[in-house]
Amino acid sequence: MSTREGASQNRTAPDLKPIETCRKLLKSREFLSVRYIIQVNQLLKSKRHDDDDQFEQVEAICDLLIAAENRLPNGLKDYYGMIRANRFGPVLLEDFEKLTKLLDKKHNYFPFSQEAADKASLAWSLLSKPPIKAHYDLAISAFFGECSKVKRKIFIPKKQIELEQGMRPISRCYNPTAYSTTMGRSFFAGAATSSKLFSRGFSVTKPKSKTESKEVAAKKHSDAERRRRLRINSQFATLRTILPNLVKQDKASVLGETVRYFNELKKMVQDIPTTPSLEDNLRLDHCNNNRDLARVVFSCSDREGLMSEVAESMKAVKAKAVRAEIMTVGGRTKCALFVQGVNGNEGLVKLKKSLKLVVNGKSSSEAKNNNNGGSLLIQQQ
Repeated sequence: MSTREGASQNRTAPDLKPIETCRKLLKSREFLSVRYIIQVNQLLKSKRHDDDDQFEQVEAICDLLIAAENRLPNGLKDYYGMIRANRFGPVLLEDFEKLTKLLDKKHNYFPFSQEAADKASLAWSLLSKPPIKAHYDLAISAFFGECSKVKRKIFIPKKQIELEQGMRPISRCYNPTAYSTTMGRSFFAGAATSSKLFSRGFSVTKPKSKTESKEVAAKKHSDAERRRRLRINSQFATLRTILPNLVKQDKASVLGETVRYFNELKKMVQDIPTTPSLEDNLRLDHCNNNRDLARVVFSCSDREGLMSEVAESMKAVKAKAVRAEIMTVGGRTKCALFVQGVNGNEGLVKLKKSLKLVVNGKSSSEAKNNNNGGSLLIQQQ
């Protein structure tokens, strides 16, 4: 075999580009491996290349998802890591906007870019609120000790983190290579509040003593009793405006009058017939001592043209109906009319004579022929 042939047999396919290798590993969620490749590639480069922007996008995805899958010793999520911010440091809007731009799905086509963007949005929504951030810092400070007092230096060109002397490494607090198969309980359930800040039972507030607990319970009971009295007094005030014959305003009198009035209304309802009476009847009286306005109530057999005859009868005595309430059930008609133009008892007598013939079933012409005088018993209210 010639040397040339042997050389051709020893040839291997060229390696994939580093960015393509990162894409392949990213699909398998090998975030640590991808980040290692990116850091090595950046150290070996002497000048900036066109694919550096893509490396920054991939590195942002890896950093956020690694932080999202890890847990701190007390079970809390690393929300600072999910927005690539210094722990216990300020959370700046401009840094979050830069991170959001790197993860924008319009420009970032790598796997899990949308998931990383969602994690960053969640972390920002919590840490951007000072009260929630203060509680979170207090919770994690118990596990990092002096880490909160020592600054970390970040070298942007090499993407390396240097820990100052005397600072405990993060690896002592949690294992960065261990991935939880389940995401565990959520740090914040829905919209986080300070009372539901810690999902693992960790409490920052000092437990209340028995005396303080009793005082709080007594105050709650007092407030509940005050609200109950306000509701009762409001109901009594409503009853005082409804009851028609209330004399005394005390609560005992109001309750007694309420019971009496209720029984009276109940009896009135029982006395009301379900259907109009089978007997023809007619009743007239003045309304509220108004000598010009009369109330007419009559019941008779229903027939065609009944209301026309009633209108002609009122017209004959120069009266006018201003309101009518009519009910027809089972071939019977009951009607309540409010008639204007009735001049005292004399006008009421004429109107009753005219309507009585209609109620008894006689026509209006017969009513004119039989319009004789007579005395009628007038009911006045």
